[in-house]
Amino acid sequence: MKILNRRNKLFLAGLATICVASTPSIACKCIKASSAKAGLKAANTVFVGKAMDFGYQKLTSRVQVKMAGGKVKMVESVQSFHKIRFIASRSWKGAPQRTVVVLTPFSGSPACGYSFVRGREYLVYANIYRWPKQSKITHLYTSTCQRTTDTLKAKKDLAELGMGTRVELSKITY
Repeated sequence: MKILNRRNKLFLAGLATICVASTPSIACKCIKASSAKAGLKAANTVFVGKAMDFGYQKLTSRVQVKMAGGKVKMVESVQSFHKIRFIASRSWKGAPQRTVVVLTPFSGSPACGYSFVRGREYLVYANIYRWPKQSKITHLYTSTCQRTTDTLKAKKDLAELGMGTRVELSKITY
């Protein structure tokens, strides 16, 4: 009986290894705008800002799902994001306030979240995100699929975009 138990354990361990090894990984796949001008055209807001505060934003909605047999069921749908507060210094589109809050998916996720570092300055290309779709509440959203990048790596984009507009200190909001 001990041999049978040992064989079962070996079989299960081998099966688990095969299942884990054969599970496809989900990677971020997207196409960025080919130039700063194309990124500017595609985005709702483009600004340079310093990443200051980090938090989490959870968006929850109840949606109807049609089940087998035509039965309709209400299901809670949740999306979670990193929430970053920027102090903006320059703007090219969307005329942001001095303080701008942007959402991004968790980095490393299939939703292509951007990894921001507190205290660094970024050129941010962001779009308006409304979730659920019928909501009146909007958020700014960016990801690695947009041209958002650290300003140290954005020299070409900044040259192509030009000077932009200086964001006034008097526009600080909290």
